[in-house]
Amino acid sequence: MAMNLFNLKKIVFLEDSFVLKKVQESFILNWLKNKPGFPLLHLIPGSFISRVFAYIKTVIENSFIYTLLNNFYEAWLSISLRFLILYISLFLALVILLLIYITAIPLILYLFLIMFSLLLFSLYLAYPRLDIENSWIFRNLENFWDTLKRNMVIIFWSFFPFLDIFFRRFTPLKGAWDELFLVSFLILGLAVGLKNKVKLSPFAFYLIFFYLIIWFSALLSPYPLSINIEGVRSLVFPTLLFFIAYVFLKTSGSVEVSFSAIALSSMFLGIIGIAQYFLGIEMPPGWVDIDYEALVIRTRAFSIIGSPNFLAAYLLFGIGTSISLLLVKKHYLSKIFWFMVFITTILSLSFTFSRGAFLALGASIGLLSVLVEPFLIILLGIGGLLSFLILPSLVYRMLFLFSPEYLEKSLMGGGRLFRWLMALDYIKANLLLGSGPGTFGGGPAIKHGFFQGISVDSSHLRVLAETGILGYLAFVGLFLYLFRYGFFIITTSNYFSKKVLSIGALITLLAFFLHSMVENLWDAPGLVFFFTLLSATLVYIAEEECPTS
Repeated sequence: MAMNLFNLKKIVFLEDSFVLKKVQESFILNWLKNKPGFPLLHLIPGSFISRVFAYIKTVIENSFIYTLLNNFYEAWLSISLRFLILYISLFLALVILLLIYITAIPLILYLFLIMFSLLLFSLYLAYPRLDIENSWIFRNLENFWDTLKRNMVIIFWSFFPFLDIFFRRFTPLKGAWDELFLVSFLILGLAVGLKNKVKLSPFAFYLIFFYLIIWFSALLSPYPLSINIEGVRSLVFPTLLFFIAYVFLKTSGSVEVSFSAIALSSMFLGIIGIAQYFLGIEMPPGWVDIDYEALVIRTRAFSIIGSPNFLAAYLLFGIGTSISLLLVKKHYLSKIFWFMVFITTILSLSFTFSRGAFLALGASIGLLSVLVEPFLIILLGIGGLLSFLILPSLVYRMLFLFSPEYLEKSLMGGGRLFRWLMALDYIKANLLLGSGPGTFGGGPAIKHGFFQGISVDSSHLRVLAETGILGYLAFVGLFLYLFRYGFFIITTSNYFSKKVLSIGALITLLAFFLHSMVENLWDAPGLVFFFTLLSATLVYIAEEECPTS
């Protein structure tokens, strides 16, 4: 009398129970299922503001820069694999010429670069004569290159953590590189969007509304405007990537490539973290409690990020995207590959010993299992069980969170709960509009000595303190807007792949939202870039399912 899987699901999750039915029929869930919109959009057509924007659009479209950027982008898309080989060979030849002036370079390196450059140039010359264009390898390479160049913007920002290390250490741009590139891509995206007549989604208008609230708080702040501008930049600037990503997804991008790039970037970070754990890389003593945890936890993975908790946040993006791709892909080799990516990210997450990330992931899967698909709870159970079986010290660290000793230490000077209680007192004094961006508990505030120069360890408390209730409601509204997009896709789409990708995105975004309650995740531009890329992808899926009128 074997019980089939369907009946097991109904019994374990009480699928026909009164409580579950009431939750699924609730006003909140019905509101989430509706198509998202922005209430002020109907005021824009025909208004003075719309005429101003139309005039600006005409000026831009007739400008030299607009023509130049569109020609550049079209030239980029037209580069074939053969000419890519030529460009790489010429680039290597230039590198060889530059290395002549560096006497410390070994001779073997010169020889290798010269031989490789000549080999590529020979391949370029022989390309038309050899029948290699019809070979299996080159057909796949052509497809790979075509996907790469069409999704270069998405892939570029997905690997932000690695690019950040490169530009900071090996180029004169240092910490300004991301702003320079973001503005450049924003201008290119504007040109491409205008040419292809891309209409912005309602979420883009909500983002602009969020920016206005932040600026309003900054202009009314009693502190110097220069400090407030720095705070605005840290809160707003990374989210500008939404406009870039959305335009390129609408014109030439791919949803699965976006998910894949985020998952692969997280996987590489995870591999480095796993290596650190097994090599026993030394960590600062403040990363664990010296009295209670130091004896059982010898190190915590931090990869190239510099913080285990921030690494854990990156890995949350990898877990949600990889499990979606695992379920969507049809070929068994693809399923095996994405399963390995999922295992790598979940294992590395365990080695970070980040309690906040684990609790956020568990809560997001648990909530979505009630609202969307009860069987999702099995994913939570399997992941949690594997992590705890492989790493018993993680169980100890999680249980210590609920002990009287942790509560006592956290309430002491410098503890997390102590800082949160201080933050609440600070918030009461500036309840409506806050003290102004950049003045409390985040990176800019620490730089200028506000809040005793320490981090509040909560993006939510930081936004609430800096921008008041109005700013915080607008901040929470960003996530609610995205959840509505996700639920709209899940409840209306007829495509299995769109539903699965949306569930994966919702798990990740909800986990990021919850994790940011106990960590200053908005202080890490790379994490906000990941959040913005995934948000743009989710919005794009929804707009493809039901185009904006």
